[in-house]
Amino acid sequence: MADPTVGQGRERRVARPRLQSQAAKPDGTTTRGLTSARALLTSPLTVLFIAIGLVLAGQVAEDLADSPPIQLVNPTSALRRWTVIVAVAYMLVISGVIDRMIERSLLALDRLVDIDPVHFERYMARMRRLGLGVNAALLGVSALVVGLIFLVLRTSLPIDDPVTNAPTFLPSKGLGAAAILVEYTIVGWAVLSLVWNTVRRARALGQLSREPLQIDVFDTSNVLPLGNIALATALAPAGLIVILLFGFGRPSAPISWTVLLLGSCFRSAGSTGRWRPPRTAPCPS
Repeated sequence: MADPTVGQGRERRVARPRLQSQAAKPDGTTTRGLTSARALLTSPLTVLFIAIGLVLAGQVAEDLADSPPIQLVNPTSALRRWTVIVAVAYMLVISGVIDRMIERSLLALDRLVDIDPVHFERYMARMRRLGLGVNAALLGVSALVVGLIFLVLRTSLPIDDPVTNAPTFLPSKGLGAAAILVEYTIVGWAVLSLVWNTVRRARALGQLSREPLQIDVFDTSNVLPLGNIALATALAPAGLIVILLFGFGRPSAPISWTVLLLGSCFRSAGSTGRWRPPRTAPCPS
């Protein structure tokens, strides 16, 4: 009886290299130094610390502009301020976790999907972290939206005064106003990055699952990485919703309802993707 393995009778492909060959670079000390500095500045850990520091500085500026005392020293009285900080940290950390999961699953996915190396690399490129250019574009969009909301429309800040519960607004000038604008630009960029990554990974996973798959019905361990990546991608927005509901409570304003609905929609987008079972080899009569 034939071995019940998808793709029976096909020769296994030659293992494709994980990384493209890089052109030789000059050995000058200046080139190596610039490359090392750029890698340090764009590393996920450095971006995480810088983003959290800017958001924390913005929350300190908001805290100094509202009623005394400084509420940030007491997480209980400043739960919403700390929620913003934790939410940004979560969005950046979960994206890094999924990135590492994808990199560790490359070999298993390569053995699972029966496609040529060029198409495989295209799928992987859509599932990896965003490039510097896309991040810069998302940061610019976030800055434009924040400027429109707080400078043009003069909308109140998302967090009211914890003491008087009165709406707070952007200070008219000074470093405090700049810190608050930078803070919410970082918050918006983190949200846009999470949304963009969720959508593009979900679409890539959905299309990848429709490709010819090499599956042994007696050993389906090579399918687990695909499921793990899909599950983590779908749950990433759900974790953000839980954090915001815990810190801010039930949505009561149009902005908070919009965030909740968008998060739910993108979580659903990350969990969809029909899987079409591959054709199995016919059993000889």
